[in-house]
Parts: sequence; structure tokens; C-alpha cells
Amino acid sequence: MANTLKIITADGDAEEILPAFRRQWYASGRIVCYELRDISQAIVNQWSQLAIETIQAWSADKPYLALHDLSYPGVAMKSGWVHARVATPAITDFGQQSLFPTPEAEAAFQYRIAVLVSAQQSGHFAEMIVSKQIGSSPAVLYHRTFLSRTAALNWLLVAGTQPLH
Repeated sequence: MANTLKIITADGDAEEILPAFRRQWYASGRIVCYELRDISQAIVNQWSQLAIETIQAWSADKPYLALHDLSYPGVAMKSGWVHARVATPAITDFGQQSLFPTPEAEAAFQYRIAVLVSAQQSGHFAEMIVSKQIGSSPAVLYHRTFLSRTAALNWLLVAGTQPLH
């Protein structure tokens, strides 16, 4: 399968939001990547705010495609200690509620989220946390966890060309 994956390069330089938090674009602005090099509640709150602003500026006729990169050493492990819902568009419960005031608004939102973790123990821990956060909610259909950036970006790119509901 690795031979069939397309190499997708970044559109340009990453924006440094905070020293431990960057945003980068791929596929001519069709995919947004949030990369964390550390995680704290302050970083998560900033991430949530930026995700909300990004989604509000997103073209309504295109699905929101996001890569949440938690692969930096230790970040995935720490993600379980803060109030981050990494498989959801607005990252925090408060962000989700402010972005989607009704269940219908959330259900109508077209999105896919790829969560990138490391192959180390912390990455496996993050996979368990994400699975527990999502449970059997409808969001389980709209996210996947990956160990490879290339695989994650390819999944998002394909998802962006197919009906999401």
C-alpha cells in the first residue's frame, strides 16, 4: 500500500502560532494541519480558537479536512491530561458548543480529521484516548488515527473528493 501513496507537500512555510504550536496548509489550501510540539491547557485553548476561526472562514461548499499532528515525542501522552478532544473539529467541548449551537448544526457539518500519532507508546495511548472520547458517537465516522503523515494526508485528500455523509 505504501507504494500507492502520493507524496503531498506543504503549500508553504508553517505559521508559528505559539512556540509549541504551528499551522500549515496542504493540497492548495484544502487541508489544514495543526502541529503541536508540546501540549498544555493554554495551547489547547489557543488551538480550539484557531480551529474555530479557520472553520468559520472555510468555504461552505468544501468539507473541512484537518490533520491534528500529535506525533512529537510526549505530546500524545500529555493530550490525555488536558481537556482536548483531538478527533473533533473544535478541539474542546466549549469550542464544539460555540461552533455548533445545535446537534443539527454539528450533524450537517462536513469534515474529516486525521490524528497523527507516533508509533511509540504515547501514540498508542493517544489512540485509546481518542477512541474513548468518541465512543459510539457519529464522529467515529469522520476521523482516523495514523502513524504516517503521508497516509493521513492521502486519506484526507481522498475523503475530500467523496461524499462525506
